[in-house]
Amino acid sequence: MKLVRIGGVLALLLLQWGSSAAEVYLKNRTIDPNRNPATGLRSGSDPNSHWILQFKDFPGAGIRRELTRRGVKVLEYVPDSALMVSFRQAPDLTGLDITWSGQLTAADRTAPRLETAPAFLVIFHGDVPKADAERLLEGFQILGAPGLLPNHFLVAADQVRLPQLAAHDEVSYIFPSSIVPSGIVSGEMQAAARRPPV
Repeated sequence: MKLVRIGGVLALLLLQWGSSAAEVYLKNRTIDPNRNPATGLRSGSDPNSHWILQFKDFPGAGIRRELTRRGVKVLEYVPDSALMVSFRQAPDLTGLDITWSGQLTAADRTAPRLETAPAFLVIFHGDVPKADAERLLEGFQILGAPGLLPNHFLVAADQVRLPQLAAHDEVSYIFPSSIVPSGIVSGEMQAAARRPPV
């Protein structure tokens, strides 16, 4: 019932604002909310469910505080006028001027040239506990690399396990990586990993 109610609210919002909705820019593709139907929110389970919510206007501090009050964890900004969020139970989003909602696909999480990379830089969403990330990386060889952020893991390339890893909701993005002799991920790769949106 909750899924139907929230999905209906989002459909109504799309009818009202969809004609002027801005595009959503991911690393791998651009989403046109006017041509890509919104996905109705559904309750997640442990771990949290990650969603992109796009708003009619830039989601400033007031919107972010209200989302937090309603049990939504705000993770980061996604251009244009969207936020990556997470929650365990589908929240009440009425009155927030949401124009589009959706989730990352496995293709959205995988960078080009992974098929020839000797290693992967796997980035998990910022709210994913380290223990959960390591559990999802079981079977991969985790490589030591100083200077990585807490939610970044350098692993030896494994083309067989890559599709399953990319399908996990906890994963934000997977970069191809090269390993320099010191074992440190290149500065260019680190900088790219910090770029928005996801």
